[in-house]
Amino acid sequence: ALYIVIWNRAILRQTIAVIVLVSTALSALSVFQWLTRSYDQNYFGFAQVSNALVGDAAGNQQPRIAGSIGEKNRYAQVLAVCIPLSLSLGWNTTGKRAKRLWGACTLLILTATALTYSRGAAVSMVAILLVTLWMRRARIRQILAGVAAIVLLILAVPGYGDRLASLETIGGATA
Repeated sequence: ALYIVIWNRAILRQTIAVIVLVSTALSALSVFQWLTRSYDQNYFGFAQVSNALVGDAAGNQQPRIAGSIGEKNRYAQVLAVCIPLSLSLGWNTTGKRAKRLWGACTLLILTATALTYSRGAAVSMVAILLVTLWMRRARIRQILAGVAAIVLLILAVPGYGDRLASLETIGGATA
């Protein structure tokens, strides 16, 4: 039998909040793992690391975070889905503390997504930004803050900018 679990907006909002909070916790663990360079620890399987390495401009090799899924691109896809959910929670709340909470959640999820070095997730984040602009859900100040956060993310995560620059060569190969 089919059971209806979500029957009103309040339950839907609570469900989305739980999804975002769990994604934030997993993201925080991934970011902690990256900051402490504790790649040999998988934290009970919740913070796995891929065997794939990405080089940065200085020639250093960076591991790709694979999270609880164990596969970097799938982990990035799951996190990318949570970004608009987290943003919508922030936009649809009234308190400043709650807005800051959802903003911090979004930032942690964005950072963990960048640590996967997934180009597909980066393309989806740009699509999220464009759809947000199209729907007129964000103010210019919020969009500029988001762009600034992404630029800082590219600067903070070694090799991420180089990895994203390789998208240009993919576009040239298909043209």
